[in-house]
Amino acid sequence: MKDILRTLFILSGIVAGLTVAFLARESVSIARSMMPQALALGKVSYMEDVQKKGDPVVIEEKEKEENVVQEEVQKEAQTYSEGSLEEISKGGKVMASGLSARYKKIEQASSFPKVTSASYVVADIDTGDIIAYRYPDKIYPIASLSKLMTALVTFETLDFSSVIKVSRSAVSTYGAAGGLSAGDSMTVWQMLHPLLLASSNDAAEAIAESVGRDKFMGNMNGKAKSIGLKNTSFDDPSGLSEKNISTSKELFDLTKYIYDKHPEILEITSENKFEFDDWTWYNQSRFRNDENYVGGKNGFTDFAQHTLISIFELPLGEKGEIRNVAIVLLNGHKTENDMRSIV
Repeated sequence: MKDILRTLFILSGIVAGLTVAFLARESVSIARSMMPQALALGKVSYMEDVQKKGDPVVIEEKEKEENVVQEEVQKEAQTYSEGSLEEISKGGKVMASGLSARYKKIEQASSFPKVTSASYVVADIDTGDIIAYRYPDKIYPIASLSKLMTALVTFETLDFSSVIKVSRSAVSTYGAAGGLSAGDSMTVWQMLHPLLLASSNDAAEAIAESVGRDKFMGNMNGKAKSIGLKNTSFDDPSGLSEKNISTSKELFDLTKYIYDKHPEILEITSENKFEFDDWTWYNQSRFRNDENYVGGKNGFTDFAQHTLISIFELPLGEKGEIRNVAIVLLNGHKTENDMRSIV
């Protein structure tokens, strides 16, 4: 009996060992068969994360690249000076605006106030230094800013004491600003006031007709070219035409030329009103009562939207020296708010 029990015990141990070995081998086999599925599942999970969040490796590389770009932008902004406008005035997302290092260094392009005007130039009109800008070389219709060139050509080609008689064709021009009627007569000097204060289209046409409209328009375009305004042209003396075009930088150049050569034009634009006989022409500028307002001109047409040029006496630089600053705004929607924000 003892021998039989011993034999059964040995046999049960052998069976148990074989069973363990068999189960271990099957486990390895099952694990091997499931490995590709597990790897596939892991890959799918990784790809889902990439689709949702982006590849971590690519993200890290992009972040490094963006940091380098930002460092370059800040470095260029800090080293920008008044002589480098043409080199970096390309507009766009990164260099949409810049400030002259003569007055203030910027750390970010967003340090300048947000404005509705698509293009602007802010500059010291005495020195010509550009303080800030956005798309200074982009061409836009300019509306009644054209009347500054009309006034300039009038100053340089007409006798102030000459009498202008308003024609029926002049008063048929769109708009009734100025209150002129066919047959009205006044001197060139007097006619400049409804032109610049009331922005009278009739006055602009009457001035041009007094010497021949075609000749006057030739003088306006000729003057633009003679003072280097390569992207500026005029189709009428009032600014109603969408073909009256310029850039914010060239309009600053025109304003500076007037400021230097014929400041009397700007003096007219700073008057509150001008009275002559039965007429009284009031200044349309919203800034006419500002103590630091030097002069300027505004305009509007459907093509140009709101346009504006204004000159202010403002404190600039570390010592707050009072300087004459010209601000040119083109293609804006709330130019008065834009102007005040910039000031």
